[in-house]
Amino acid sequence: MINIKKISTLAAALVACFTLVSCTGNAEESDSKEAAQKAAMKWLPILDSGDYAQAREASADVMQSTLTAEQFENTFSAVLKPLGAVESRKLKSATYTTQLPGTPDGRYVVLQFRTSFANKKRAIETVVMERGDGESWKADSWKVSGYFIK
Repeated sequence: MINIKKISTLAAALVACFTLVSCTGNAEESDSKEAAQKAAMKWLPILDSGDYAQAREASADVMQSTLTAEQFENTFSAVLKPLGAVESRKLKSATYTTQLPGTPDGRYVVLQFRTSFANKKRAIETVVMERGDGESWKADSWKVSGYFIK
């Protein structure tokens, strides 16, 4: 004989379990977005100040290995100086992903900001944050691995 009460209790437990797993995944993603945004908001003022050596040093390994200190400074200076000082920056979106084109699988948060500069009032800054898990930088830390501006 089938015990409806046991099945009902088991079904409720499974639903609770799936809900917990689902919520945990969403919480982890949400926490990742928040942590990545905080890290970006520490890095961006360094870049804004023109301290390109420190901005490069605080970037992910992939950015450091792609651009020498001189290339980093020349590239960012050429792009950012004509725009002038940052007047405002507001988060537009944050997307958590484990895959990005042209990069190894990992943990990334792609942040987009609506940014107003003195000489360009409407810009979109895209900051790609990568979560560290290698030996060269602290696990669970987020660093900039890409920066783009339109």
